[in-house]
Amino acid sequence: EERRKIVGKREERRKIVGKREERRKSVGKQEERRKIVGKQEERRKIVGKQEERRKIVGKQEERRKIVGKQEERRKIVGKQEERGKSVGKQEERRKSVGKQEERRKIVGKQEERRKIVGKQEERRKIVGKQEERRKSVGKQEERRKIVG
Repeated sequence: EERRKIVGKREERRKIVGKREERRKSVGKQEERRKIVGKQEERRKIVGKQEERRKIVGKQEERRKIVGKQEERRKIVGKQEERGKSVGKQEERRKSVGKQEERRKIVGKQEERRKIVGKQEERRKIVGKQEERRKSVGKQEERRKIVG
């Protein structure tokens, strides 16, 4: 019976030792699981940060597109303004050409008047000479009368 008790105690100790080992094993497994879970959480954090960066990059690209479109619009507006300026210059040229034509007409009319005045002066000279001849003819007739 003593031996049985000793054997029984040994078996009890073995059971206790076995339970301890089981606990150690389960604790080890839990730690492994915790490590795995920790790594997964780290990966999730990294993935989350990457997604945030992608969102930021996406927003930046959208802004760049908007800025690009704005620059295109500014270029178009600039070209339109240049065209408007060139149209304005063309209109100015047309006006100046019109003014020049008006001046030419005025000058032409003035030249016509000068020609007319010149002809009138020529006629006056001719008339003056004719009157001079008449006077001299009249004087000659007077002399003939006196002589005759």
